Amino acid sequence: MLKFDFLENERLPDEQIRSGKRYLSKSKAIVVVVLFVLAIVIVGLLCGLLAEKKACHTRYTGVTYPTQESTTHKYERTTYLTPTGRPPPISTSQAPLAPWEEPRLPGDLKPIHYELDIQIDIDHRRWFNGTVTVLMRCLRNTNIILMHSKQLDLIPGSALLEMLSRNEGRVPPRLSNEPWTYPGNQYLVVELDGWLVQGEEYLFKIRFGAELVDQGLVGLFRSSYKTATGETRYLATTFFAPTNARMAFPCFDEPAMKATYDIAIVHQPDYVAISNMPVMEVENVTVGDGERPWLMSTFQRTKPMSSYTICYVVCDFEKETGVTAGNIEFTIWARKEAMSSVHYALDKGANILDYYNFYFSSEFPLPKMDTVAIPDYGVGAMENWGLLTFREYYLLYTPGASSRSDLQHITYVMAHELAHQWFGNLVSFEWWNDLWLKEGFATYAGNIGCDVVQPDWGMTDQFTATEMFKSLQEDASPSSRPIIVDVFTADDINEQYDVIVYDKAASIIRMIHDFLGEETYRRGLQLYVERYQYSNAVNTDLWDCFTDALNGSMVDVKEVMDTWTLQMGYPTVYVTRDYSLVNPVFSANQSRFLIDPEANTTTRYDDLGYTWYIPMRYTTKGEANFDSPPLQWLSPNSSGVTTPILGSSADEWLLVNINAYGYYRVNYDEHNWQLLISQLLSNREAIPISNRAALLGDALNLARAGDLDYTIALNLTRYLSDEREYVPWLTASKVLGYINLMLSRASAFGAFQRYMSRLVEPFYRAVGSYNSESNHLQQLARVVAEQEACNHGSHDCITRATSMFASWMGNDSYNTIPPDQKKHVYCTAIAMGGETEWSFAFDKYESTLVASERALLLQSLACAKQPWILSKYLGMISDGVIRSQDADSVLEYVAKNPIGYDLAWRFFQNNWDFFRKTYGSTLFHFADLIKKVTAYFNTELQLRELEDFISQHPDQGTGARAFVQAAQQTKANIRWVQRYREKVHAWLQQENEG
Repeated sequence: MLKFDFLENERLPDEQIRSGKRYLSKSKAIVVVVLFVLAIVIVGLLCGLLAEKKACHTRYTGVTYPTQESTTHKYERTTYLTPTGRPPPISTSQAPLAPWEEPRLPGDLKPIHYELDIQIDIDHRRWFNGTVTVLMRCLRNTNIILMHSKQLDLIPGSALLEMLSRNEGRVPPRLSNEPWTYPGNQYLVVELDGWLVQGEEYLFKIRFGAELVDQGLVGLFRSSYKTATGETRYLATTFFAPTNARMAFPCFDEPAMKATYDIAIVHQPDYVAISNMPVMEVENVTVGDGERPWLMSTFQRTKPMSSYTICYVVCDFEKETGVTAGNIEFTIWARKEAMSSVHYALDKGANILDYYNFYFSSEFPLPKMDTVAIPDYGVGAMENWGLLTFREYYLLYTPGASSRSDLQHITYVMAHELAHQWFGNLVSFEWWNDLWLKEGFATYAGNIGCDVVQPDWGMTDQFTATEMFKSLQEDASPSSRPIIVDVFTADDINEQYDVIVYDKAASIIRMIHDFLGEETYRRGLQLYVERYQYSNAVNTDLWDCFTDALNGSMVDVKEVMDTWTLQMGYPTVYVTRDYSLVNPVFSANQSRFLIDPEANTTTRYDDLGYTWYIPMRYTTKGEANFDSPPLQWLSPNSSGVTTPILGSSADEWLLVNINAYGYYRVNYDEHNWQLLISQLLSNREAIPISNRAALLGDALNLARAGDLDYTIALNLTRYLSDEREYVPWLTASKVLGYINLMLSRASAFGAFQRYMSRLVEPFYRAVGSYNSESNHLQQLARVVAEQEACNHGSHDCITRATSMFASWMGNDSYNTIPPDQKKHVYCTAIAMGGETEWSFAFDKYESTLVASERALLLQSLACAKQPWILSKYLGMISDGVIRSQDADSVLEYVAKNPIGYDLAWRFFQNNWDFFRKTYGSTLFHFADLIKKVTAYFNTELQLRELEDFISQHPDQGTGARAFVQAAQQTKANIRWVQRYREKVHAWLQQENEG
């Protein structure tokens, strides 16, 4: 058996400098432990007594730093230029900032290679400790080493600095004192008594440790699951994006600081370790007193990579492996009971990876791709290079239990994360202001990947009703933001992960794809990957690649796309026609679309006059050219454009933004609206599916903003009684859902319910015969029809749902409810039932081992109409019954219930400390939670209460912008109620009577 003392093991980055392993005897180990404890006590006393010590974070006062040229040179701040050319914010103090007070690393040192040895004790002491050795090159003379470290205990006396070469007799400087941390910027600070010299390479080594936190969701944390027998099992996993690698080991935790890694993990023998690269060796080792056995898993050296894409998992999972056509081992890991659910993702994942090799003209550069289904995971999935980690729901498909919607989620998320292997991992962004370069591309490419393996799903049409719809809603607020913004702190960076950087960025990439054309678009992507692989890029690099791919075209891609990335919002294109002319033309001009034109538009972001380069593709009823429609540009500086409409007449409609590829709304003159409505009512299929969805979204949002008469917008919805397609109905459920939201407690709600029932009933009847043999979109259409029918009081839908649920309760070991109907059946039965139905569903939630079933029951439990049941459900968050990854979802689901949104808001206020601590520095969770828990607000009283809460809780973490948006949304809702509620009510009454 190989003896191995983990804390003293040295593994250096290159064969020529490896010097063998060092070991401690047992007696010496005891001495080291005693000294370690004494050192901690002494350091604690010193930190309390020496108030002037830098570690206590006093302001830097301009200490003189000598250089080789001068011994009186004062440290100069590094200025980083932002996308808009502005420097980052600086202190108002006259004293210069110390290096550790800057939000960015100074760039004096660049890591080349890491040796990371880490021991993870999952079952006993629940901690991890390790040694990191960094080979770094000095790019500029410095006498300070700055790295990132957050919530790590640094082992006193463990820091060492070595110089690889001894040119001209140079020796490395010594440490002036023990390394210390500056929590303000999450830095490890190493002060030296001399200078690191430009061009030289150094090794820095330090030991560290920390608690292995349960359900920490970020960094390195412990997750858990229950077996079929009820036993709780544990695993350790990482989530390092965007700035949490520093919670697992000291590192240069910025995306441009790429390096290679040698990783070794010491773990208990009941577990297996997985990391970015294939395992090279697994050895028996002895640690400490040798009372317990350990294994050390050593992995192959990685490619140069950013720290946030490093990953390791220690678990007791089983695996299934396939080999792609490109000879890449593709493996899925999951708990034993879930192994029957891995086959779909394994097959589709391998196929998508092969397709991306072809599409990007660049082979996947790693020898394997592992994917792991984590039972308790904070986000949907993470694209760690060569080791994807997923929440179980997004990876495991269980035939007979999972729905078609689950199937689509799994396929899309897999395609999204695999796209990151090129966009984000192989080519990384320089800094977090260009996060969209990976997230926007992966969001858009996810649809392309789905389209390849499931071409009958209509992902191009679905994009209109999902990603683009969502981003148009978000971006219509004056509290939106540009795609590219200046970010500095960790909270700034975390706040970047939003609809704008995912869905808006994907929407404008889709627009680029359309106006460049398939061949030019793909060539541009290929140039981008060729030029910047294993390196970093900025947004202008991508624009240059597309411009080069155009090969001399007059289109300046950067000039065009700056108008979409450097300013928030988007335009309305106003289209008017002169119907009296012999040779018809249409005129178009633009202005910024705001959902509340009366809102305060003051912002800290720059703009370009809120005008855009707009690609307009158009056709007419006579031409009906939807495959290759003509393209007309509307430029920012023009007063408008007038375009001939060939072969058209005054009684033919004009349609602009064909297939909804353009990221904008279109408003027509009243006559053209009437022509389009008449077409929809007589033969809806003459207009493509994406445009039918876009017309619904445009009309009802233009009316909401006051740009279109509500009568026109509502008249357009009448055609829905003949609509049978999923995508238009999905859009309709969202835009009409806003009216439902605003009327839910008003006298007009009954009229709205009756109108919606009239629209939905024919749809519900027509698609009711669809079954598991029907195609994918037909099954999704049935899901929407049944949900809308039950929500709007269909007696047949409610009776069928409650009957199916009652049959399950009567024989709880045999659930005969079809997977695609479970969502509306569960929710309807719980809403129409009482404590008996709710408790039955909760018991099933706790006992099921099927991830999709668990997620569905979690949502359905919030459908109850009894306030006391909803309060009980919320209380399970405080009691810890609901897992950390699900607590925010439970609150959001209750807030979506008209009976529960007051309860949800009160619970959120009363438990602010819990939600701020748990989610306030995470991605996605906090901002989404704030928006959803305030979505119903539409009274002055609610606005005052919200504003008071905001002012009383200034520490808002990643929720700061979401609170601003919530207040603005509430004001917009109040405006809608005051201006449009009665008008909508009158139209509904007239329509219902007619």
